[in-house]
Parts: sequence; C-alpha cells; structure tokens
Amino acid sequence: MPTRWPLRALSVLALLGLCPEARPAGAPSSPPAATASPAATGAPLPGGWVLSPDQEVSIRTILAAGGRAGYTLVEASIVGDEVRATYRKGGKTVRVRLRHPSKADTGAVERTPSVAIEVVPQARDLARALAQESQSVELRWVKGAEAPRVQDDEGDPRGDPEGDPEQPREGEPEDPATVARRPPASPDEILFKAQHALETRDFDVVRRWLRALLDAYGDAVWAQREAALYHRRMGDQEAFRTAIDAADARLAELPEARRRYEAARNAIVRGDLKGAMAALDALLEAAKGDADTVCGMAGAVRDLLRLEEDGKAFDLASRIAEAAPGCREAYLTLAEAARRLRRSKEALPLLRAGAERLPEDSAVVTQYADTLKNLGQREKAIAIFEDLVARGHHDPSLLGSLLGLYTRQRVTQALAESWRRKADADPGDFIAAFFAGVLLHYRGAYDQSNRYLERARRVLTTEPRVYIYLAMNHFHLGDQEQARRLIERAVRLGHADPDVYYCRAEIVIDEDPKLAIRDMERYLALTEGRIDVFEPKQAKVAAKLERLRACVGARVPSECVATAQRTQGLLYGALAAGAVVLGALGFFLLRRRRS
Repeated sequence: MPTRWPLRALSVLALLGLCPEARPAGAPSSPPAATASPAATGAPLPGGWVLSPDQEVSIRTILAAGGRAGYTLVEASIVGDEVRATYRKGGKTVRVRLRHPSKADTGAVERTPSVAIEVVPQARDLARALAQESQSVELRWVKGAEAPRVQDDEGDPRGDPEGDPEQPREGEPEDPATVARRPPASPDEILFKAQHALETRDFDVVRRWLRALLDAYGDAVWAQREAALYHRRMGDQEAFRTAIDAADARLAELPEARRRYEAARNAIVRGDLKGAMAALDALLEAAKGDADTVCGMAGAVRDLLRLEEDGKAFDLASRIAEAAPGCREAYLTLAEAARRLRRSKEALPLLRAGAERLPEDSAVVTQYADTLKNLGQREKAIAIFEDLVARGHHDPSLLGSLLGLYTRQRVTQALAESWRRKADADPGDFIAAFFAGVLLHYRGAYDQSNRYLERARRVLTTEPRVYIYLAMNHFHLGDQEQARRLIERAVRLGHADPDVYYCRAEIVIDEDPKLAIRDMERYLALTEGRIDVFEPKQAKVAAKLERLRACVGARVPSECVATAQRTQGLLYGALAAGAVVLGALGFFLLRRRRS
C-alpha cells in the first residue's frame, strides 16, 4: 500500500482541477524513489513482510512523534516493505526507514517488537521518540504474497464499507466519535477533519471534532487555542471566549520564553493584533542569531493567515526568512501570503533564495516555481517541476502544480503521448502512468485513460484524484454505477478537494438531486475567496446550482438544468482547469501546534 502524505495533516494545502479548477489539487502522492519497488507496482514480495493496507493512521501516529524531539516531518511514504520519512531540525536533514524487525539491516538504531528504525545520519533522540510511540501502537505486517489487493469495483481504500459498520455511508461526513474510538485519534487527524468540515461549512461536524480534540488534549495551550480559532471563524462567540480564556489560563504552566511566544499567538486569535505584533517584534529582536528560535515563530504566521491577516503574515514571514534563511516554514507561509495579496513579484527574491538554499526540499522549490508561474513565467516553472519529478520528488503538491500547468494550456496529443511512452517503457513507473491517464482523459480517450489510471491506482491507493478521474471516465462511458462507486471512494478519503464534490454532484444529479445541491454548495464554499480558482467555472457552478434548485422535482433534473452538450462542456472545462491550491492547507494543520 504505497502512499505519501503531502503533509496535509502530515503537511496540510493544494487544490486543483478536474471536475477541477486551479491547479490539480489532487495530483497523487508517491514514494520518493525514482523506480517503484515490486510491491509498489502491485507485484507480491514472496516471503517478505509488508504493512497491512489499513495502517496509515498508525504510521502517521508513529511519525508524528518526531515532533516531541524537535523534528519537523517533511515527507513520508510507504514503499514496498518499508516506510520512508524525511525530517528536518534546524538545517539538518534526517532520513528514516521503518521496517519489519526481521528485515532490518544490522545498523538499525532502535528495535521494538513491531518495527526496526534506521536513521541516517544517526539521530538517537528522533529514533527513541519513534520507538517509544511504536510500542503504544499496533503495527500489523503481512507476508507480501498475502497482502490484500485493491478491489476493482467493491470496497473502499481504507476497508470495505459494507463490512465495516463504522465507515460513513454515501454522502455522509465521517463521525468524529468513530475516529476517536480508533486508537489513536491523533491531533493531526482531528484537525485535518475539522478543517475540511469548516471549509465545507459543516459547522456541526466541526464542533464535534473540537469536542473530540478537547476531550483528548484539552490540557494543552495549543489545543484550546485551536478550538478558539475554529469557534471564532464559525461565529461561536461564547465558545470562542471560553476556549481562548482556557488557553490563556494554561500559559502559567510554560517556561517563560515559551510562555511569551504562546501568549502572542493567543493574542492573535483573541484579536489583539497590536499587542501580538509588538510581542513578536520583541521576541524576534531577542532571538537574533538563533535561527531555530526565529524559525519556530512561523506558527504565528500561520495563525495570521488562517484569520486572513495576510499583510501582517507577509511581513512576519519575510522577516523570519531573512533572519533564518534555512527556515522552510517561512518560505511556505510567505508564498501563501504573497499569492493571496498578489505580491508575488515582491516575494520572488526571498523565495528564489529559499529554493537555492534548500534545493532538495520539493515543497520550497515548488512554491518558488508556482510564484514564477503566477508572474507569467510558465515555461520556466514547468522546467523546474519536470526536473524535480525526474530527480525522484513525487509529492502531491509538486505533481498537482505540474498537472495544473499542463491542463491550463491545451493538452496536446504530443504531450499525452510523451507520458504514455514513459509509462509503456517502464511498467513500474506509476507516476508516468498517472500523468498518461490524466492527459488521455483530457483528450477524451476514456478507455485508454482508465488502463493507465488503474496501474497508478495499485500504488496511489489514498489519493482522491485517481478515483475522481476514474469516476469521470466511467461517467463519460455511461457506467453510472461504477462512476458512483469510485467517486464515493474519493469522498470517503476526506481530503478538502472541492472537485470531489463537484464531480459527485454531476454523477448523482438525477438519482439524488438534493445531494447534488449540497455538493455544489460545498464546492462553492471551498473555492470562495481563493485567488487561485478558475473563476469562469465557479460562476458556471453557481448558475447551475440555482437552476438545479428550481429543477429538484423534475423527472430528469439534468435535462431540466441544461442540455447534455452544455453539461459536457462544463465538465470538460472543470476538469481541465483545476480548482485551488490545497497543498498548503495540510502543511498548516500539521505543524501549528508545535511551532
């Protein structure tokens, strides 16, 4: 079950477009290796141990423990019979492998009954933190030849929904109480789900997630502040005041230096921006020359961004990047603020410096290339993205950006053929298979597209875009039942991708027009106010939603809403355009409580 977390909750934000609209927000995640292992291509590993396909939450929990040792998780993937992860601490990069105890090299730094941990270069504090966490988590391994395969048309990538009473039904959000009962419910998982529900304006679901968060972590300042921030954004004034007062009350338990920083972040959420910025100015001045401390203040930038104080976020991120040139969080938050403010030209010198200083950090280089794209230098951006892919960087934000550039210009036969040749030359190259499948979709070759996407699906089992494209292929080919099954898989993965909802609306419009209306509302909520959204599509969806509301009682709502030709045109334009930049959102959620 190879998979990569774009660090959405292991790293949270990048939307794009399929039934999309800005940059392909769902380009797949994938292992960093340039060539997939036998297990990554779906072939068994005779006699070898591989992780059971239901272990993503357990692995997330183990890897998140690196934060306790002061390490930031950059990327993670499951490749064949091992988990690979990259961490950073200050300017140091550390690579980790988790393997079955019987398969570990003799140089394993730590071993537990369920896992061997190898760290290069050695970082025993990180290894010990991961080992300690692994002993509280049940990590299940199976023989490679016995590992379950992805089913063609039944079940769910996280388990068969028909056989698991805790899987959400079609059209339903996942119940926080269900996740809380699955040990463990990590804060990253809870906040990722809460953010998604907030984006889709399912506020009752957000409140349930916040109760789950405080039940588990309510003694921590960061948890109360998170709850306060969410309640403020929903307009729950009484709950907001209760939570932010609780966050302030817990400050006394912290060491002085940490207390001053956390107090400044609390002030941001409370709305005392003048006091917060003055406190942060003093902290930055006191931390001159201490790059790690300065970089740690990027959490305050994320708070400002989430409260739409973009100008202050831009200024603070710029100062942090200048004072701590190796701080990836400063570059990522600066890029987000610059994009919102349309100040890409002003941010470009710092982002270029970041890409040159951290050339192997694909997230930082991707943000630099995205900035070039925003300034009209698309060919240069494509060259940077293609170079990263060729060097083995396959994180979703990168692939999404490249796919977005491809689909924002005309998808030519030559481009589709170039990726198809790469995929045909190497059956194990699932990234080439993904691009070939997507580009063939845009060319209207739905059967051919499906063949390549099915190859990619063997590896990209938790990436919603694979299921969205497959679903829309089957929809265009007239297989409504299979299209519905596949789009429901994408929905159940729970990623905040607006195109999941728009595409499901197109698929279910006749059988469940009320769900289609709610999904179009979710799409518009997720794309509202974003500068990287394809505005013509947004306007078309809004107009179609109004027509559908008037057609709910019609015998065939889709015919009432528009002609088949108009529907086909909207679908193609949506898919080729992309939707929003989600890659960044996950990033914000994962690290804010530790920054």
